[in-house]
Amino acid sequence: MRVSRGWAERSFKAALMITVCFTAVDQAVARETGQTQSELLRSSGPTAQTAQTDILSIDIPSQPLSDALRALSRQSGLQFFADSDLTQGLTAPAVSGAMSAEEALQRLLANSGLEYSIGETGAVALDRVAAQPE
Repeated sequence: MRVSRGWAERSFKAALMITVCFTAVDQAVARETGQTQSELLRSSGPTAQTAQTDILSIDIPSQPLSDALRALSRQSGLQFFADSDLTQGLTAPAVSGAMSAEEALQRLLANSGLEYSIGETGAVALDRVAAQPE
C-alpha cells in the first residue's frame, strides 16, 4: 500500500509561505535599520544547515514522541511539521549527549515507522515510511 505524500507537500508549502512572510519582514527591518539584507541575515542567527550540524547538548527523556519533538525543537531551533495522528501512540527513546540536531532526530525516530525530510528553510516534515514493494 502506498502512503500519500499530500500532507508532506502541504506542510512544505506552508513552511515556504512562512519563510516568504519572514523574508518580507526581514526586508522591512533592513530598510528601517539601514542594514543591507545580507548584513541582517548574517546577524540573524544560525542557518538551517548550521542548526542541523552544530554539536548541541541534547537532553530529552523517554516520552510521547510529540512531546520529544517539541523538546528537540526548543533545544535545537528546528521546526517540525507533522500531523498529530502521525505521532499519536508513539513513544520516543531517551536521547542525551553531545550531538547534532539531525542525529538527535534520527535517534528519536528510530523504530517509529516515521521518516523525515528537511526543506531548504530548515523546516522538518515527518511522514510514514513508504511501504516497499514486494
